[in-house]
Amino acid sequence: MEFDEQLLIEELKEIVDVEGVLREAQDALNRNASAYFGAAAAGARAGRNYSDMSAMDVAYAFADDALDALGGVMRLDLVADFVETVTWTEPFIMALLAFHVGMYAVAFLVRRRANAMVAFMFVIAALVFMTERLNTWGAANWTKFATQDYFDSNGLFAFIFYAAPMLLLGHILLFRLFALIAKMAIRVSVAKKREQERQQQQQQQQGVVEPTTGNKKDN
Repeated sequence: MEFDEQLLIEELKEIVDVEGVLREAQDALNRNASAYFGAAAAGARAGRNYSDMSAMDVAYAFADDALDALGGVMRLDLVADFVETVTWTEPFIMALLAFHVGMYAVAFLVRRRANAMVAFMFVIAALVFMTERLNTWGAANWTKFATQDYFDSNGLFAFIFYAAPMLLLGHILLFRLFALIAKMAIRVSVAKKREQERQQQQQQQQGVVEPTTGNKKDN
């Protein structure tokens, strides 16, 4: 039995307002242009080649990618809306920002000392581990230091404004530590190679001097 695409379209038109749905979809894409391009990027990351697909496969694949991209946009919108509710001029927020600036300043000072970086990373890990307890304490005592209750049960504020900057800093220090270790390993390897070359040169010089000394004794 052959597939009659035109007949299927006509039957769909009788069931739903296809043109209306398409208009709504177009309006949605116009309102969410970033999601449109995000869908194409998601498809590319997934290794899809739209040029090799049939029309129906492209529609299904693109719809799947568009839904994923729209989900990401919606999550970002929620975070953006939450950030907009923050009173940036209140002392609590400014103190929290100053705390993070101080943490990054300390990280800059210890960036060339492996032992200090490791110790500082343990401090960061301990502070991040306390996030949940601090969020619970803040929810119960926010009236003492803030103008509004930032501490929801999901810990969104605590993660964005407290834990996330320190997690980023911890990763930066970790990569920096790996770079220092790699640099030290290269230096040790070069030093060993130079020492081996020096020993070989000494052995060669001794091999040349010893026969000469032996000839003089024979004479």
